[in-house]
Amino acid sequence: MHLNSAMRKRKNFHFFVLFILIWLVGCKTAEVNRFSPYKKYPASAVKQDLQSMELMLKNNHPSLYWYIDSVVLADAFKRGYIAIKDSMTEPAIRNLFNEVLMVVRCGHTSVQHSKIYGRYISWKAPSGFPLSLKIANDSSLVVTASFNRADSVFRRGTSVLSINGLSAKKLIDTLSSLIPGDGYSRSFSYQLVSNNFSRFYNSRFPGDSSYHIELSDSAGNTQNIVRGFYNPYADSALRTVSLRKVKKLAPPAQIIRKETIRSFWVDTSGQYSILRFNTFSHDLKKRYIKKKFKYLNARKIPNLIIDLRNNGGGLIANSLLLARMIHDTSFVYIDSIVTPYKKLTVPAGADVKVKKKIWINIAMKWLHKKQPDGLRKFLPFAGKNYRPHKYRFDGNVYILTGGLSFSATSMFLASVKGLPRVALVGEESGGAAYGNNGIFIPDVILLHTGLRMRLPMYRIINNHRSVNNGRGVLPDIEIKADAESIRQNIDVKMRKAEAIILEKKGSVIE
Repeated sequence: MHLNSAMRKRKNFHFFVLFILIWLVGCKTAEVNRFSPYKKYPASAVKQDLQSMELMLKNNHPSLYWYIDSVVLADAFKRGYIAIKDSMTEPAIRNLFNEVLMVVRCGHTSVQHSKIYGRYISWKAPSGFPLSLKIANDSSLVVTASFNRADSVFRRGTSVLSINGLSAKKLIDTLSSLIPGDGYSRSFSYQLVSNNFSRFYNSRFPGDSSYHIELSDSAGNTQNIVRGFYNPYADSALRTVSLRKVKKLAPPAQIIRKETIRSFWVDTSGQYSILRFNTFSHDLKKRYIKKKFKYLNARKIPNLIIDLRNNGGGLIANSLLLARMIHDTSFVYIDSIVTPYKKLTVPAGADVKVKKKIWINIAMKWLHKKQPDGLRKFLPFAGKNYRPHKYRFDGNVYILTGGLSFSATSMFLASVKGLPRVALVGEESGGAAYGNNGIFIPDVILLHTGLRMRLPMYRIINNHRSVNNGRGVLPDIEIKADAESIRQNIDVKMRKAEAIILEKKGSVIE
């Protein structure tokens, strides 16, 4: 009797928890369904949030004048205030605020959509501009896909010369200016635009309902094509089932989710292995890194390709562990981590809410120490010597890099670049080589519009001896995709690394 009673109570408790979860999901769904992306905020509210953003930056940012002076910053905000002439939609506000922040040249200082708008676009299928385009260089756009699968004109690899009278270069400059990045490297913004060209285009040109597109085919012939506004639910393949239902009915398996984080593969020849890390966040476990390097040593595999092209960073500790697997001798991973401020403050006149402010200030109080120059040093990591790991790899290492190699990933790249057995293959990293800003990066919610500004708390310098020229970590072997490789769907960076391995046949990189 007592057992049955306990089982009934447990069963009732599970039903209660399930009911609460269904209710919460239902509330969020209803909130999204009620939300209008066309809602406009009055000019006065937008100006108040821009002022709050300015106040928070000047009172808390650790490297506000790293690349500019106060006059440049003041001019940027002045242009921002002048541009606010009437009520604005959230995408227009976000674009304006990010264009203002561009002058700071800090990839961790940017404005994100409000929570509800972010949830809305995550549920909404892409619409509007009908093509997925990749930025091949600073003046070239190449088709990677057409949303209309029946479109036989815009095939993969087709070069787009202009859209609605704007040249490819003008479009690239316009859209990439909506994405703040580190220093003077543009590879980060180029890659983000390439990953979601349609949404960036729709955000910047919301009034376009048709698109006059000038293209160049594989034979070099040019022609002008008109395409209308793309509606995904008018596509015959999507008429009977929505993307939302597909997402619910077929969630990714646990193994698939892990594969989006990291993967490991060994060539049948035994000559090389490929390790891919798409993040250094909590999702990447240290035991996984150690296990794979232990395997490499046990099998005596002579060459290793590490793919970090889609790794936007994460935990310094994880990127440091990977560096310890590559270095042969003791090394300093980060020279300094400092801030001029004692704690995160909200100045008078700033209408904001800072997420996790209390916990960040507690951490700042206990984890940094005031220096003779007045700066406060973050004690973990900064200036410390680290020894190579016992499972370190002593063969040739080829690291694939790109515009999304950012934050903690750029720290790793800066640390291993120039080592005798290491070659960086690909493109300039999105994260700056000299250093960046981070450690704690709270969301500052701008209360009049709900947009969220990311605000880093510490200045990080990888190596004082290097020159702060605002560039990312440059590859030893630069190689980029072009129209032909995109047309043939060839991974030119991976192919290059594999070709070098086969040519050298296990010899050490000079």
